[in-house]
Amino acid sequence: MADRDQEIRKFQRVADKRQSAAEVLLHAELNLEAIYLAGYVVECSLKSVILKRTPRVGFDEMLRKLTKVGARGHDFDYLRGILTRKPVSCTIPNEIAELLSRVRTWETDLRYEVERVTDDVAKDFVDATDAIRIWAKQRN
Repeated sequence: MADRDQEIRKFQRVADKRQSAAEVLLHAELNLEAIYLAGYVVECSLKSVILKRTPRVGFDEMLRKLTKVGARGHDFDYLRGILTRKPVSCTIPNEIAELLSRVRTWETDLRYEVERVTDDVAKDFVDATDAIRIWAKQRN
């Protein structure tokens, strides 16, 4: 049986660390790299809220749904679906839903890309992930 509080805190800490690292990369004008890392902020933030709102009885099963499902575990739509359905049943405010739609294009395959991303696009993405992270922390 997983330690519920420890698992929740782990996802929160990872989100915080990835946000800090993304901001450093953004400052160094490594824009695509900042976006890539910032995507994990959203993933871990959503997972922390899901786990916090999951009843203890179903916690281990939910943890498996988040961490043992391959690429789906990185998919924001998959995570959002879990977040809004029972047993989690979290209402996503309109402003957070809008931010989630702005970061929706993120995927782990960005690690193979080398395209140029403008400063404005990267900053907007990293700012959106930070707002999502802050919202998630307030739910925990």
